Amino acid sequence: MLLVGKRSIITLTNCSKPLSAILHQRLHFSSKKSTSSFTVSYLISSCGFSPEAALRASKTIQFKSAEQPDSVITLLKSHGFSDTQISKLTNAYPRLLLSNPSNTISPKLEFFTSLGIPTDVLTKSFSSTPLLFRASLDNRIRPAYNFLKDILLLDDEKVKQLFATSPWMFREDPVRCLFPKIAFLRKTGVPLSKLSYLFTDSCRQSSLLQSHGQYEKAVKKVVELGFSPSMFLLVPAIHAVSGLSDSAWNDKIKAFKKYGWSEDNIRLAFLKQPQILSMSEQKISSTMDFFVSGLGMKPRAIAKTPWILIYSLENRIIPRCTIFSLLKSKGLLLIHKVNISTLLVISDNDFLVRYVRKYENILPQLFDIFQGRSDDEFSFASYANIRYCTA
Repeated sequence: MLLVGKRSIITLTNCSKPLSAILHQRLHFSSKKSTSSFTVSYLISSCGFSPEAALRASKTIQFKSAEQPDSVITLLKSHGFSDTQISKLTNAYPRLLLSNPSNTISPKLEFFTSLGIPTDVLTKSFSSTPLLFRASLDNRIRPAYNFLKDILLLDDEKVKQLFATSPWMFREDPVRCLFPKIAFLRKTGVPLSKLSYLFTDSCRQSSLLQSHGQYEKAVKKVVELGFSPSMFLLVPAIHAVSGLSDSAWNDKIKAFKKYGWSEDNIRLAFLKQPQILSMSEQKISSTMDFFVSGLGMKPRAIAKTPWILIYSLENRIIPRCTIFSLLKSKGLLLIHKVNISTLLVISDNDFLVRYVRKYENILPQLFDIFQGRSDDEFSFASYANIRYCTA
């Protein structure tokens, strides 16, 4: 025991740990704390992390110096990544900063560059899908590319377009995720041209990520509803159904029946516009209420033109019907009836020319109504004069 005056400072014989071990532990803790502090500081100053995000990331990645992360950032910049894109990438996938630039990052970027992917598309796609950097080039990215080229027979331009719109496709395992679905669709009788559409239409691709069992159930359901495997709308129909549970499906059917639709009406409408079953119950109710209660349309008439349901009630349906009703009430239109489908389907530019610009000198509020900005007597909550729009 070491004595200073009458006090003992440390007892060597009774200490549970050797003095050297205690000192080593304290030095290690101090070093770890210093490394963590450096990591946080680096992420904030070099990668644009917020202090909170940097602190969270420092629990999973650590730098003793700037050499490693600097090498990654330098490589990314050499391939055209902006500071903003690098910040987005590293915030989403901090471990990228620990990757080997020459062995892990560069080969993937060079692979896509060799396909003719422009720099701006390359950087945008990787920034939106950071886990592409985590995917194996030989086990995921190349097989996915070969799948698109050899199985779906997509040409180079379509593959490049797919990378621009849906880069996640290049990190999926085609054998596990895609082949079973393709095999089942082919067995069902779906032609190859429709399979290509399934992959190249970015709005429909999310259904491909579902389990094979769920996907197979959705395909069987749309075929039972009357879709032929060769129909153009088969793919949108699969997409609309694949994400619905049995209870969600039944709830949507009930929402339509509430407004007088029969099973035949629902089937007719779904065959013409599968997207109606992707609508929320609230959207179904509010839109059907407008057409049935507001305009007095018959259920069968709506079922024959179901695409009118998918438009925005606030931004398209009510403004256009209100403008037509206003013009009619002022005697500015000689039309006695208008096909509601035609009124809603025409482009914004055509509608402006036909029903807004032509009468702005007389009714200057028309453009505000068209834009959804109107407080006059023809409020969007009032259906009084919109009945004229019923076909």
